[in-house]
Parts: sequence; C-alpha cells; structure tokens
Amino acid sequence: MQLKNNFFIRVGKSLIVNKKYIYVINICTQELLLSGSRLSVEFKLRASKDALKELKDQIELETTLEQEKNVTTTGADRKKKKNNNVFK
Repeated sequence: MQLKNNFFIRVGKSLIVNKKYIYVINICTQELLLSGSRLSVEFKLRASKDALKELKDQIELETTLEQEKNVTTTGADRKKKKNNNVFK
C-alpha cells in the first residue's frame, strides 16, 4: 500500500524528516534547516552533501510534476468548458 502524500523523506542513512518543515537546504555548509509556521526557532541538522543534493533534486522533481499536473488539469477544464458552450 502506497500513500499519495508521503510527508516523510529519508535524508542519507540516519535522518528522516517531514518535508513540510524543510525551510532551507544548504549544500555548501551541509545543513538542513527545519522550521514550521508556528515555530520561531529553526532546527539545524547536518547531513552529507550527497544526501542534501539528492533531497534537493527530489523536492524539485516533485514540485515540477505537481505544477505540470495542475497546469494540465486546468487546461483540460478550460477545453471542456469551451466544448460545452459550443453545444448550447
């Protein structure tokens, strides 16, 4: 069974973080900053450059796919509405 919204993501071998709390991924300093809307404090975690690079790439890919999905859905809805107006 697979969840559609996987909130947790593995960063390297020793970290599992909730994606919605990721605030900054700094590959150069090997830091991952976590923060929430209700938290005024940022949490710093250390991870390898490779793990942070993979995390960044994966989040960018998910974001791109989500944007494409939204554009496709919106475009299909517009086309459907135009076709309905033609038949009236």
